[in-house]
Amino acid sequence: MLSSLFLASLLSGLLLGVYAMLHGVERQPASRRVDTSSASSPPASVPPPPPPAQLQISPPTVAASAFMFGLVGYLLLRFTSLGPGVTIILSAVAAGLGLIGTLTLVTRWAVPGAKADPVDPRYLLQGTPARVTRSISPDQDGEVDYAVDGARYATVARSFDGSPLAVGAEVAIDRIEDGIAYVEDWALVEQRL
Repeated sequence: MLSSLFLASLLSGLLLGVYAMLHGVERQPASRRVDTSSASSPPASVPPPPPPAQLQISPPTVAASAFMFGLVGYLLLRFTSLGPGVTIILSAVAAGLGLIGTLTLVTRWAVPGAKADPVDPRYLLQGTPARVTRSISPDQDGEVDYAVDGARYATVARSFDGSPLAVGAEVAIDRIEDGIAYVEDWALVEQRL
């Protein structure tokens, strides 16, 4: 019975950790989104993220705690003769240490590292799919249409490699520089993926 609890905790910690890795943990709250549905030009900048909380319990921290609780509890139950109460207490201590270790790792290493990495505003929309609405030629700019957070935008565009792009062509934005989107044919991007 107790071994099932520890195994379930270990597996749920693993699954939650994998889920957090695949889906990420950064989410912009709905209250911070800006409604730009009537805008026709790209957003000037991304709003700054909210200040981080001192202690933030997130899926990775819960995953680390559940994993440590399950791992230590199962190993103690399986390979020692400690009683169930002592095993649960030691597992809870290990879960607390896993939580503290995860929070320390995030606050001392990951967050400062991310803050030190400067954001180049030209590449905020890199990889965003778009559609050519006015043809692009090597000697003349065209126009593309794309969506961000449900709002549609149109902007002047140039081909990334100088190749012509017809109206309706699917492209990916490489960067937006001086109000001009540099785009690449989606078929070429797909080949690299």
